[in-house]
Amino acid sequence: RQGDNREPKVGIALSKSNFKKATERNRARRLISTGFEALYNRLPAGINIVAMPRSGVLELTSIEVTKVLEELLQKGKILGEQVRADGTKPE
Repeated sequence: RQGDNREPKVGIALSKSNFKKATERNRARRLISTGFEALYNRLPAGINIVAMPRSGVLELTSIEVTKVLEELLQKGKILGEQVRADGTKPE
């Protein structure tokens, strides 16, 4: 959803019904957070995203989570072009 903010905002919402233990909720939150950190510079300004992971995320590695997030954001036409940290585009 588009918001009034200048920077992209990402929220992560977890429930006890999907993640029984606090350690599971914390791990899921870290995985999703790491995935969005890798894609943050490609998110459009002013967007607000709320991620609600399911228990299956615990079976993935952080690289796999990043790839899944990238695919979903591209499918939703949210993700912009890939840009390096120095602002240049990869070939």
